[in-house]
Amino acid sequence: MKEMVDELIDKLGEVKEHLAKLSEVQSTHSQTKAELEAAEAQLKSIKSELASARSGLSAAQLKNQKDHEEDIFAKTKDLEALTAQVASARSDLATAKAELASAKQLHSQIEASIASLRTRFG
Repeated sequence: MKEMVDELIDKLGEVKEHLAKLSEVQSTHSQTKAELEAAEAQLKSIKSELASARSGLSAAQLKNQKDHEEDIFAKTKDLEALTAQVASARSDLATAKAELASAKQLHSQIEASIASLRTRFG
């Protein structure tokens, strides 16, 4: 019987610890929920301001904005293409440098051979 009571006391201690942890989780949840609600309210306000600002734009302004956005999109694509070309050019440069180094080494060997032959026959 005493063992059962001791076991129940131990289990109640564990339950108390879990309840404390649960309380922390609930507190964090409440705080996070409040932060989310505040962020959603701020987002709603910003969307409302944006809609209000857009409705105040004239047709010419909207066209100019659209043209500007399309121009930015096109220039972004150009930048991507140029970036790819740069990568390719860098690869070609690395290949050319490797070939040049190999050619220089071969040239040095040939010159050394010529110098050796001149010394022998010279």
